Amino acid sequence: MKHLIVTFSLLICGADTLSAAQLSPINAEPSTSIVFNLTQNDDLWFFNGLTPVNYKTTVSLNAIGPTQGTFSWQVTSNQIAVNLENETDSITKGNGSLDVTSSQISLEPNDVTLNFKYGGENVGDYHFSVFAPANNRTQLLTLVHASAGSGTGFQSVAEYQLFDQFGNAVPRPLEVNEWFEENSIQDVVSNNWHSFVFPLEPNGIMTNSQNPSVVTDTYLRSGILLSPSGLPPGDPLSTTEVFNVLQRYNAGSLTPGQGRQVNAQTVHFYLDHVEPVQMQ
Repeated sequence: MKHLIVTFSLLICGADTLSAAQLSPINAEPSTSIVFNLTQNDDLWFFNGLTPVNYKTTVSLNAIGPTQGTFSWQVTSNQIAVNLENETDSITKGNGSLDVTSSQISLEPNDVTLNFKYGGENVGDYHFSVFAPANNRTQLLTLVHASAGSGTGFQSVAEYQLFDQFGNAVPRPLEVNEWFEENSIQDVVSNNWHSFVFPLEPNGIMTNSQNPSVVTDTYLRSGILLSPSGLPPGDPLSTTEVFNVLQRYNAGSLTPGQGRQVNAQTVHFYLDHVEPVQMQ
């Protein structure tokens, strides 16, 4: 769990304190410095309204200092990205705890600003980000073609890595789902072979707990349906393309079509292997 701490000092002065326009010293009442430590219990994420188990879409802020008084908070930049616990962008409370919920993503690092006042006096600004897995930052790491077993077809196993909008690998295991736009199927050979292997079954995939930013997808096809010969991958691989189809990955849910889109690609099915090509 990430624990962020920012320290603010609030200087409370007497009525006779020297102003900038005064040129000679005067007697001033003693001043008191109030110190707050502002903590955030985790990074804040956004998944289009979903709440995956390993990521916080609501975080808790806590102003550690005086325990009594008037604590006021207002979002002063990128207000569209967050809601405070009263579902607005400003709140006044009798304690220093505050829940913040994501409603959109940050476009720049630390572009959400939260102004904090205590007893009506300005304490300071707190800056933070709303993170999200990013569309078109997903990278294909490996693609391995192998026999599906007993010489009856092939499987192509692809490993993808997921990143947030700032180029950082996602830090914890994450639910990902795939889905296919079957109306995007394009035949490449004259016979309508895809009618024997569709509908493709979309499914949910969990990222690897050992490497939580990596998701593995297996494209498995029976050669007896796809290829007259039923051969496993050849050497060299076949150059005869059967059909292609648009595939998307969404993060934040195992239910196909839900969550934030993290990748869109055209999957090209050849006689003995698959080649996913990411869309730009």
